[in-house]
Amino acid sequence: MFKKFVSFVLLCLTTLFIISCSNNLKKKTPTIANKSDIKAYQHAKALLETNQEAKGISILQRLTQKKPINDVTDDAFFLMANYYYSKKNYVKAYRNYLPIIKSEFYSQKEAKAYLQSAYCLKYNGQPDEALSLINTGLQRAEMDAKIKVKSYELKASIEEATSDQFSATKSLSYLAHSHPDQGLRSQYESKAISKIENVIPPKDLKNLGANYNHSPKISAAINYKYGEHLYDSGDKKKAYKYFNKVISTDPSSIYAQRAQSLFSNLEKASITDPYTIGVILPLSGRHKHIGQKALKGIQLALGIFGESPSKFKIAVFDSKSNPEVAAQGVEKLITENHVIAIIGGLLSKTSQVIANISNEYQVPNISLSQKSKLTDIGDYIFRNAITGELQIRMLVKTAMEKKGIRTFAILYPNDNYGTEYANMFWDEVRARGGQVTSAQSYDSKETDFKTHIKKLVGTYYLEDRQQEYSYHLNRWYAKNKGRRKSPPDDLLPPIVDFQALFIPDSPKALGQIAPMLNYYNVEGVTLLGTNIWNQPSLIKRGQKYVEGALFVEDLSIYKNAYKKTKFYEQFKKTYSEEPNTFAAQAFDTAKLLTIIIENGERRRVDVRRRLAGLRSFTGSKGKIIINNKREMVSPLIGLTVKDREIISIE
Repeated sequence: MFKKFVSFVLLCLTTLFIISCSNNLKKKTPTIANKSDIKAYQHAKALLETNQEAKGISILQRLTQKKPINDVTDDAFFLMANYYYSKKNYVKAYRNYLPIIKSEFYSQKEAKAYLQSAYCLKYNGQPDEALSLINTGLQRAEMDAKIKVKSYELKASIEEATSDQFSATKSLSYLAHSHPDQGLRSQYESKAISKIENVIPPKDLKNLGANYNHSPKISAAINYKYGEHLYDSGDKKKAYKYFNKVISTDPSSIYAQRAQSLFSNLEKASITDPYTIGVILPLSGRHKHIGQKALKGIQLALGIFGESPSKFKIAVFDSKSNPEVAAQGVEKLITENHVIAIIGGLLSKTSQVIANISNEYQVPNISLSQKSKLTDIGDYIFRNAITGELQIRMLVKTAMEKKGIRTFAILYPNDNYGTEYANMFWDEVRARGGQVTSAQSYDSKETDFKTHIKKLVGTYYLEDRQQEYSYHLNRWYAKNKGRRKSPPDDLLPPIVDFQALFIPDSPKALGQIAPMLNYYNVEGVTLLGTNIWNQPSLIKRGQKYVEGALFVEDLSIYKNAYKKTKFYEQFKKTYSEEPNTFAAQAFDTAKLLTIIIENGERRRVDVRRRLAGLRSFTGSKGKIIINNKREMVSPLIGLTVKDREIISIE
């Protein structure tokens, strides 16, 4: 049996090679059979029908061997093949279908022979060979509509089984277009559309739609999905072309409705009001104090509260620190408010969404976020912020060179900001030859840091220090005999094998963490943070526990001359409060946009071009450099807390 199978496989491969290599010349017309051969064929057929198979097969074999070949030869082969096929002897059936395919003479049964041979290969466990044969038959045989439909049904079933979903979708599309049964046509159409929506990669959709017959619904699905891919990739112009095809192909379909909706967005997005600047910031929730400060800086720059009315308008949207809300906000600012540019976001988790959508719509976005690699998103993205990379580089350098610190620990919130800064800090410490001895994360909404601190200093998992814990426990019982019944949870001394603790979080969180560190005897450790610590609330919340803390800030902000600037004086006069870094950066960003627009730029593409061409400009604090990554950069300084006052580390 194994030898027969191997020989059959070799026969299949050889045959497929011969068929694929043969030319496509028109086949010859066979000789007309004589009456004797015709009578013999009819007799053999009658014998097979009356269960006298051996005699019938014997006659048919003689007829296939006669020379010259005549028009009964193919009938004899086909009848024998069908007989073996009915008996599920697919090897012999295939061997008798094959001469009809390979013959140099034309046969009306050639198309059926291709189809039946492919079935034989499929049932014999050779789907790839079956698929190759049926594809050859579809290319070369003269198939009527019925055989062609059956061939595509077989083809689709094999392609689906072998996970060739692209080819299966093409076959299903043909059946949805050409099958005579309306019910089956609808079923094939649904299957094809399901694959188009859920399986076929966007890059293949264009090829799927080219030079192939589809039902209107399938064509609409292909064009819509590919158009949507282009739309999401930022190529709005090409997306428009494919959406137009959807509407013209199947105007009543759901895809046409979706395309029309995106059409509408594209049309709305193309409208620009050159004097309206969009702003998207966290104006409520945990980070509202930062967002509101930045908004005040923008309002001041645009002259919203000036004595003479400004021609500039501001369209403001509260991101609520939520990426999904931020995405809706960007769409609204562009399609409803028709802004010429967008200032924001501010947080890591929202800034990337804002940048992505702005870049897709080709609307200049100047972000105030410190998120790394933000401007890599596209040419329409700019940044005015003290980047995380610059801060961490300066912070670690200052800690190691000015303070002589070599060992560090990290306590960080598990949100985007905390995780990103923790990773950057760890990498920078290692790069400078330092060591991170411990790291512990906490939920960004955490208010009780007891557990996290105990894990950080090795007093949480008692089993890891069981012998040492037993010693301290026995001593405690001996000392408190007859008094207190349950021992305290701080019997073990903390393992403080680090000189500094990096906490990339707000002064509010630090105000809860710092006293808790003291409570658990974590002493003599320098607290390290980012520039969001540079605000009066750091001292107010941290009190004596933040003495000696180290962080970095924009050098210009720290200088005494800064408090004499026109910006500082106007801000304090207008809002009765001091501006912070974010207010200054937002002010400079808005002011820069007003200058570009007042100098005659009225289109988004021209605003982007002018921004990209700048290498420096004079801001509220002095000269600001713009690097080749479209980032506005200011020099930094190390700050510390001494006697409840923020001063320079120098």
